Amino acid sequence: MAAAATGVATAIYKYTYTLGRSLYVPVTSRCNSVPLPATRGPNFLLPRAVAEGLVRVRNAETTRPTAADIDADADDVVGDWWAEEDEAVSLPPYDLPLVNSLYEYDDDDLSEHLRRKRRNAVDQTGDEIDDFLTPSIATLVEEVSSRLDGNANSDSDPKFDQVVIAGEGEPTLRMDALLAVARSVKSFRTPNDDDDNTPKKRSAS
Repeated sequence: MAAAATGVATAIYKYTYTLGRSLYVPVTSRCNSVPLPATRGPNFLLPRAVAEGLVRVRNAETTRPTAADIDADADDVVGDWWAEEDEAVSLPPYDLPLVNSLYEYDDDDLSEHLRRKRRNAVDQTGDEIDDFLTPSIATLVEEVSSRLDGNANSDSDPKFDQVVIAGEGEPTLRMDALLAVARSVKSFRTPNDDDDNTPKKRSAS
């Protein structure tokens, strides 16, 4: 069996997870090529907390009566993939079709689609962005902000060195969510290691 790194998650965070001093934000499970975990074979193991977050994203995209329902019920949709005592697990088989885009539009509303994307591009808060996909952008931004708020206000060393927008899928397929998360990260500053403690922005990888 392949070794797995240590991952951390808590009940209040459904989709984001941590590996070491990095905060990971998976914005989609969909891919335009075979996802990396699938290329590693059936013996590739992930920390259970990481796998649960990735499965919740996958389920949110494939089993969704409404975005609000999925966000509310995400703790209940992981399923019985693993034994309760398992700490390192394999992801369920990836059987989603490969896609080149997550945004649906036809020729009649292409202009409106592009106008909406331009409006989103200049929005600096992410509050008004909605790409009608799940997990919702608002939910992802809220999780990241909550984690980074605790990071910035910590009396000890900052918990995270970086934010990585990555997961099972290809994040650039969901560019609106990627940009919204990146903008939310830019609003947080933490002291650097310089003697003058000049604040610096955390990076989004």
